[in-house]
Amino acid sequence: MLMQYWQNESSNVIYGFDISDPKQVQAMSQLINVGQWTMLSEVSEFIVSTEQNKQLAIWYLQETDWVNEPDVYDVTQPIYLLNRQEFINYRTQIRAIAINPTSGDLTWPIMPVAQWSS
Repeated sequence: MLMQYWQNESSNVIYGFDISDPKQVQAMSQLINVGQWTMLSEVSEFIVSTEQNKQLAIWYLQETDWVNEPDVYDVTQPIYLLNRQEFINYRTQIRAIAINPTSGDLTWPIMPVAQWSS
């Protein structure tokens, strides 16, 4: 795991991201585009906070909210999501982290890849 840490200059909140995980890199890029952020070059004995894990879980849930749109999984539509249940299972695991977050580096569930009817 290759971690990179960013600190928000106005709130002093520090977020850590696994830069080998494309989803976390995307989350990081979205966060640092909002507000003033500084990349921390050295962080020793840094533990990801409960709040940081909660916020990342909320972000993951928001990224998959589209799964709950009725036309996405409506089998009467010409194109619909085939593996909605995988997304529901993924979101259940992420929601558990958002509701009861813990500190430290977590093993995050892997987001499924959308499979569409053709």
